[in-house]
Amino acid sequence: MTIARKMQIIFVAVLLGLIMLAGMSQVQTGKVFEAANYANINTVPSLDELTNAVNALTTIRVSVWQHVAQTDPAEMARLEKKIVENTVTVEESLKKYEKEDLSNDKDKLLLAVDRDSLAKYVAIRDQVLALSRQGKKTEARDLLMANQKILTEVGKAFDGHIDFNIEQGRSMAKEALGIKRSAMFLSLAGTLLIALVVGGICLTVSRAVLRQINYAVEITKAVAAGDLSREVRSDSKDEVGMILGALAEMVGNLRQMVSQIIDISGSVATASGQLRSTSDQIATGAEETVAQSNTVATASEEMAATSGDIARNCTVAAEASARSAQAAQAGAAIVEETIVGMGVIAERVRATSVSIEALGTRSDQIGAIVGTIEDIADQTNLLALNAAIEAARAGDQGRGFAVVADEVRALAERTTKATREIGEMIRAIQGETRTAVCTMEEGVLEVEKGAAASSRSEEALEMILNSINEVSLQVSQIATAAEEQTATTGEVTSNILQISEVVQETARGAEETAASAGTLAAQAQDLKQLVSRFRL
Repeated sequence: MTIARKMQIIFVAVLLGLIMLAGMSQVQTGKVFEAANYANINTVPSLDELTNAVNALTTIRVSVWQHVAQTDPAEMARLEKKIVENTVTVEESLKKYEKEDLSNDKDKLLLAVDRDSLAKYVAIRDQVLALSRQGKKTEARDLLMANQKILTEVGKAFDGHIDFNIEQGRSMAKEALGIKRSAMFLSLAGTLLIALVVGGICLTVSRAVLRQINYAVEITKAVAAGDLSREVRSDSKDEVGMILGALAEMVGNLRQMVSQIIDISGSVATASGQLRSTSDQIATGAEETVAQSNTVATASEEMAATSGDIARNCTVAAEASARSAQAAQAGAAIVEETIVGMGVIAERVRATSVSIEALGTRSDQIGAIVGTIEDIADQTNLLALNAAIEAARAGDQGRGFAVVADEVRALAERTTKATREIGEMIRAIQGETRTAVCTMEEGVLEVEKGAAASSRSEEALEMILNSINEVSLQVSQIATAAEEQTATTGEVTSNILQISEVVQETARGAEETAASAGTLAAQAQDLKQLVSRFRL
């Protein structure tokens, strides 16, 4: 039988004893409480209701005598109302007593006596009040005096009922005291019996368990001293027997473990030396990787700077294109005004000639702006070439940027071509303007020809404006792409720096590993010395 089962038996025995003791105590306590609490739940409420009835009855008797002595009708009516109210109080008190406070047949009989004597008194009272209302005061007093016996019976009935309840409360108090003494005796006897039974069981179990525990302690001390040659034997099936069985298995495992530790400690010493050598190599390689990462990070930063320059130059080109567009729009407006002026003031050829000369001046300005656009396009082409060279240096990391640089160069070539076309158109406008000035003097027909030439100039300006807008849009796209490339290059640089930090941490870890390997070798030697204490 296991110790757990033995303890369960002890626990069950104790539990059963406690349950029996608690049940017995509960029964006795209930009886004591019932007897002791009788005064609270019956005696006091009974006396309270009977006292209320007696007080109301006394008030009625006094009010009847006052009614007989009174001659004022209003006062007599007030007294009659008071008598009725107190009569209701008496009836309600007796009804409540009957419903809640009756304790036995005798109590019920006494209540019947109360009501019977009260009914007799009420009959006499009503006769007296009737005579008093009629003014027959002497007859009313005589009737009261003749029935004093009935009045005395009512008082005695209620007093006897009150005395019965008082005696009933005293009787229950004595009964509660007797039950209390009996409960105390039974509790002490039950407690003593349970203690004897449980003590005997515990003594028997503890002796058997202690004998086996002492043997287990002896074996454990021998093992703690390093003696693994002891054989552990146990025939018990309880928990201590299981402990001894586990101890025997542990001793066998320790023998095998110590033997293996002796073999492994030598292998650990050798492996720790190899680990230290490998850690040194890792640290050296990590330092080289850090140096290369720093070089790549520097190149990425230079690439980011170049991308930023391209973005700024593209922004400048976009602003120049915007200014060119504004100038072209101004030229178109002037041409439109010239056409309207030619139609309205055909006879004012001289004024029209002046306007056309102004148009020539505007065309010269547009030519200058076109030259600026050509310079910007050449600069963009040169920056795109530099970006392609930097992308080639960056290798795989700059491949995407090389594609953007090619697109920038292509856009710059298209811008150069467009500005050349614009220049040719402007030169054509200037030639037409000079022709118009020379032929103004030929008359209105020549003016109309000039108007037609101005119309063609307006169309050419619209073409210029469209080309400039297209160039501005493409330059903005190039600037956006360059900014994105700058951001990407920044992320690459950040990642490379993070890689460098990780590699540095790896190098430090490798150095720490090398130091740990040296420590491990020393600990392996200490372990060999430690296991030599055990006797196998």
